[in-house]
Amino acid sequence: MGVIGRARLPQFVGIGVGVGLAVGLVVGVNELANATAPATGGSTANQVPSPQSRLLPSGRQLTPAGDLVELGTLPMGGAITDDGRYLWTVSSGIPSNDVRIVDTTTHKVCQIINLPGASGGIALDSAHKRAYVSGLVNSRWQPDRSSLPGANGDVVHVIGWEKSCGKARELRTIPVPPQPNAPTAQSWPAPRGGLTATSLAWPQKLAVSRDGARLLVSLNLANSAAIVDVNNGDQVRYVLTGSYPYGAAIVPGDRIGLVSNEAAGTVSVIDMRAGTKLIDITVGPPLSHPAGITVDKAGRRAYVALSASDQVVVVDITKRKVERTIWVGRPAGLGTMPTAVALSPSGTRLFATESGADELAVITLPGNDTSADQQWTVIGRIPTASQPQAVATSPATSTRAAQLLYVSAEGLGIGANTNGPNPTLATDPIFWAFSPNAPTTDVFGGVGYTAKMVTGQAGIMDLPTDSQVRKLTPAASQQLTPTNAQVAPANTVLRANGPIKHVFFIVRENRSYDQILGDDPRGNGDPKLTLFGKEVTPNLHSLTTRFPLLDNVFANSEASIQGHFITASTLVPDYVTRNWVQQYAGRGRPNDFGTYAVTWPGNGLLFNRAQEQGISYFNYGEGFIGGYTSVPDRDRTPAVLAKITATQNHSDLSSPLGGCYASDLFIGASADGSLIFDSSLPKGAPAGSSSHVDCFRTHFSQQLAADKVPAFNYVTLTSDHTRGTQPGFPMPTSMVADSDLAVGQIVDTISHSKIWGSTAIFVVEDDSQDGADHVNAHRIPIAVISPYAKSGAVLHTRYDQLSVVRSIELILGMKPLSLNDAMATPMFDAFGVAPTNAAPISAIVPGIDLLKMNTMKTPDAEWSNSLALGKPDQVSQSILDIILWHSVHGAKSSPPPAGPGAEGE
Repeated sequence: MGVIGRARLPQFVGIGVGVGLAVGLVVGVNELANATAPATGGSTANQVPSPQSRLLPSGRQLTPAGDLVELGTLPMGGAITDDGRYLWTVSSGIPSNDVRIVDTTTHKVCQIINLPGASGGIALDSAHKRAYVSGLVNSRWQPDRSSLPGANGDVVHVIGWEKSCGKARELRTIPVPPQPNAPTAQSWPAPRGGLTATSLAWPQKLAVSRDGARLLVSLNLANSAAIVDVNNGDQVRYVLTGSYPYGAAIVPGDRIGLVSNEAAGTVSVIDMRAGTKLIDITVGPPLSHPAGITVDKAGRRAYVALSASDQVVVVDITKRKVERTIWVGRPAGLGTMPTAVALSPSGTRLFATESGADELAVITLPGNDTSADQQWTVIGRIPTASQPQAVATSPATSTRAAQLLYVSAEGLGIGANTNGPNPTLATDPIFWAFSPNAPTTDVFGGVGYTAKMVTGQAGIMDLPTDSQVRKLTPAASQQLTPTNAQVAPANTVLRANGPIKHVFFIVRENRSYDQILGDDPRGNGDPKLTLFGKEVTPNLHSLTTRFPLLDNVFANSEASIQGHFITASTLVPDYVTRNWVQQYAGRGRPNDFGTYAVTWPGNGLLFNRAQEQGISYFNYGEGFIGGYTSVPDRDRTPAVLAKITATQNHSDLSSPLGGCYASDLFIGASADGSLIFDSSLPKGAPAGSSSHVDCFRTHFSQQLAADKVPAFNYVTLTSDHTRGTQPGFPMPTSMVADSDLAVGQIVDTISHSKIWGSTAIFVVEDDSQDGADHVNAHRIPIAVISPYAKSGAVLHTRYDQLSVVRSIELILGMKPLSLNDAMATPMFDAFGVAPTNAAPISAIVPGIDLLKMNTMKTPDAEWSNSLALGKPDQVSQSILDIILWHSVHGAKSSPPPAGPGAEGE
């Protein structure tokens, strides 16, 4: 079959997929066409996420349109040659970055060009057969790539190609360091030495002029753009832009350049010849994150995606003002996250990648052969693979139809790593993840390290007509809805003004299901993978025996950076998605996640929603996201500052704000080195130690006495993260037991109080990254505790972190924060309609010495001592997998590989 006519409708996997009117999705008439009714559980309820099932942890079952081509790790950029023959993509994940060229005729990758590091920026000059790729510093994990051109980062790689694929080669690199007096990168808490430079350029998107003479490069951390005269010795001139420049485009005629500024909410208009900024056009409010830009052939209009507000802005280039704003979101909630835009060859339609909804939005423009009232509107959606980040079109030729192409960063999800790292070898790649010393050999050669498996997909299809787009739209809407979406049962207690009045949401750190509950024979566990079984975690085991045992619950995150965004705000902003992996890869990205306004989600936090709706709340320790007023922030507006101040007034975050509840930014010890325990201080604890439970009890007793226990209580516990076998800190088994006892003590305290009869307690992990699991590495242990929770039930229903959040919102009458929680499947199956499980609970003291300290004789002690274990996720999953396994089974034991779906570090 030839290329013409290859466009196809997606092939659906599984059954029971339906639109989500019953769970919050509101769509237009066209989007409801051919949609089925919501599922009520059944055969799809216990499906397991995998690339084979195309099911994500959220329950979304991907049905991407077009023929798919597997790409590299987390591709964040792509561009098509003028003749449409080759799609160039840029892999930007962990660890290996490269350019992969896809032959759009054979639908295969025809060449791979290795790079030290890449952000995803790419521009093609087809007339001169030159590709320009934004380059970052080499990963510390890949010493074999330290000799590649541009290994020190802040460069543009210049690659030449020929007519036939396979002959492209790097010609040179163009340095684009930060300009003199560039701003210092914002980072707090302060990064460890050697991991983050004080000043970085961080080239992002870039554009090349039509004559090939100049480049325009956005420098994301330098608040500037570089104009490169490639015909004049690669001379670089700097132009100051707004805060966090990202997208770049050059207007036909080559005199005017455009750069979008993420934090400022502006587009900088630049005189390319004079090298000066003409004006900043406001396209959205501050922190609206203007992203990708494209310009029409006439040079009249620019189209700018706003990822934090689900909008595409149309800019009149001549008048230098916004002409109109087009909403490309979903009525259910914020979070489609448009990141890139491309025009059809005729210029009559605009395609926008919706990275948060796994789809392309299609907008009809003036000149299209449709009725006038359809111009400037979204006429439909096209389903894609996960996280589309680039889109392109190419015109028809004598041998092919016009094409539509997209690049999805996370492809079809994550599978098993049967050839995973060998933790018994000293050369194991995980050993080097955050060691202060750099390895001397390529530690990833031949190893199926899980983070490398976050592979993207390119989608290639004939350019669809308006009619075909409308036919694809129901599939895009169905794709948003979990396969086990449910209509609320009659008399469910998950409702506003129901019998449950108080919710406690306990968020812990990094454990997988098998690692904790794999020894419970009632569930789908593997006891061979259990490190912290019943003897270490008797409280969680007891609670999941009396209350439901849920063995099919998944994290929507791979690491704590994502996990706390999910649990506190329900979505991970695009800024975080593309940058956290580069920090974990040791490429020097600043530690700004959660602390600085540029990283925050456009929807705010659960605390902000509670504040808006007048729902009482208290935050025990969630400092990872939301910010501190005491930390200087160049992009914090008065409105944002007011929100932070309001939430701080309902929080205890200890240092630097005072209070007694150490925030989750610190693991095991505070900034001054004093120990932090989750449970009540054990007898003999060192002087100056603090306790999360003791602080909780102080607040709770005061609230109880005043009849002012908040409706929503967010509680962080961090000891189960552990400090590995670092000397001077409790052993891993002791710290996990400490966390388990804390859960028991909190439940004990609440269940013996007068509010117990109207309470629900949810215990989750922020992610599952630090443990193996035989089902999927996203699987987490959770507990649902309430007089209304089902007694002794074993439930295999697929749920996720968002299911927990949605259940809490329903109880509190809280409006969804985003598209993600609006669409999530509530945990109806975990609750009954009567308080039949109301006996109080007593905490179980584990038979583990909570003060048993690591010494230099402890397995892997020297190793642990060299690692940054005092903050969340500064050490990779597999390093701690090895250390924790050795701490339990001995230094000579062989840990198992990570399970299916293991992912990023």
